[in-house]
Order: sequence, then C-alpha cells, then structure tokens
Amino acid sequence: MFSGKIIKTQDRQTTKKLIRFQSRNENEKNNTSSSQIIIVSVLASSILLLFYSYYSIWEGVEEFEKANEQRFASYLLADELRDGLK
Repeated sequence: MFSGKIIKTQDRQTTKKLIRFQSRNENEKNNTSSSQIIIVSVLASSILLLFYSYYSIWEGVEEFEKANEQRFASYLLADELRDGLK
C-alpha cells in the first residue's frame, strides 16, 4: 500500500524507485506486526498450557492423598477387626 506521501522528482525512474521503496517498507511493517501477533499467540498458549499442567498435577496429588487416607483407614479397620477376633 502506498502511504500517501508525495515526493516530487525530476524523472519517472526515481519516482518508481521511491514508490517501490515505500511499499516495501510498509510490507515489512505488516510482516513485523503479524510476526508479533504470532509470538504473542505462542506465549499465551504456552502460559495456558503451563496452567493446565499445574491444575492436572494438583488434581492428581489430591486423588493420591485421598487414596492414601482410604488405605490408612482400611488398615486401621483391619487392625480393629483382628483385635476383636482375638
């Protein structure tokens, strides 16, 4: 896209070169902004993935602790039953 800056020159060759140069600069700006969007998207998805991993591990630890409590309770119950049979 042409930025709208009008530069008066003496010949057509120079004018064409200036127009090409300006459009090349604008293309580079567009590429930079799209690459920044990609970088931000990758960073955001990485952060979300880390939070999900943390949440999954936290849930797993809670399940593990519940299983340990149930196992401990079953050991206590088994000990009481053994003592009651003696």
